Amino acid sequence: MKIIHFKKQPLKNRVINHRQGSFKYVELGEGNPNEINNYNLRWVLSEPDFFSPRHHHNFDQVRIQMKGSFKFDADGEMSPDDVGFFPEGTFYGPQTSDADTIQLVMQIGGASQNGYLSEANRIEATNELSRNGQFIKGKYYPNDKTGESGKDAFQAIWEFFYKKKMQYPPQRFSRPILMNLKAMNWTSDPQRSGIEHKIAWDFGPQTVGLRKLRMQPESSILFSGPISGFLTSGECVLNDKRTVTQHDVFHLEKGELLNCHSIDVSEWLIFIHPDFS
Repeated sequence: MKIIHFKKQPLKNRVINHRQGSFKYVELGEGNPNEINNYNLRWVLSEPDFFSPRHHHNFDQVRIQMKGSFKFDADGEMSPDDVGFFPEGTFYGPQTSDADTIQLVMQIGGASQNGYLSEANRIEATNELSRNGQFIKGKYYPNDKTGESGKDAFQAIWEFFYKKKMQYPPQRFSRPILMNLKAMNWTSDPQRSGIEHKIAWDFGPQTVGLRKLRMQPESSILFSGPISGFLTSGECVLNDKRTVTQHDVFHLEKGELLNCHSIDVSEWLIFIHPDFS
């Protein structure tokens, strides 16, 4: 079990970035890089110079737009409070913005079981590749292959670290899923008084799921892993002793339980982790 207090986490600057533009972030928890369900949750701040070319992943990604807007070309645009699911194997982008933005980003191993490359391993590989090439507009160009078209930056990093060619998962979704959660109605929990849900998506146990949870004052719920929770508003007490406030986070592994008691009206974003057991 991990409980992370947002205000205690430093704002970091990605010095060597495999995408173009300014990139600052707050680390909000990660899993075990040696496991196929490894994950990383991050509060990401970017400026208008950020650019990411059209590409796809070998992991699942969830984005929550907190400030500003991101454009994904023909795939749509994300405005504040919009949520997006970018499944492994699905192309999207290019990604651009005309203003400063903040996104909450969950990246996690998907159904292909390729796992997720940790930030420490990404930095290690990026530093090594930068000695013998350049990252330009989200692609990598080796110095010894002049004229060769660039390779997607993350793919180059992944292949360098694992010393093998990346095999992208089949494209199960034709495009990413972008949605406005505000347009969805709350559904009362029939078993828990004062608890309401919005289910954004659930594509089965081997794909990350997302839902929103609202708790009325003095209501309680027992969370069960593997999940991560991000408190978007309100104040709660966890396991009768740890108080959490806006933007605080918890992570539960499979089999772990956490009792949550709401002090006032509180809302959570709940990321349901894949289960490969």
